[in-house]
Amino acid sequence: MAQNRGPLRGNKTFSKTMRKMLGQFAKTGNPSLPKDISPNGKVKEWTLYDLKDKHVMVFGEFDIRAEKESDIHIVDWNRTYFMTIYYVR
Repeated sequence: MAQNRGPLRGNKTFSKTMRKMLGQFAKTGNPSLPKDISPNGKVKEWTLYDLKDKHVMVFGEFDIRAEKESDIHIVDWNRTYFMTIYYVR
């Protein structure tokens, strides 16, 4: 059996978590996961978006979490600007 190594380490847990959240959403209308069904045993709370708090879900390399929209960079233009040459005319 292959070991999880390098940058792909954790992808199985991330993938399982996303599948569980999608299934939970289809079943209940809320993708939040209690710790008893979460693949890594951690609660995944998907907060509702409202205009006051503006929480968005961040799908990070090692976790899924809610953060205020103003506290994060949705798009890192310093890393993606070069793509505009090819896609924006």
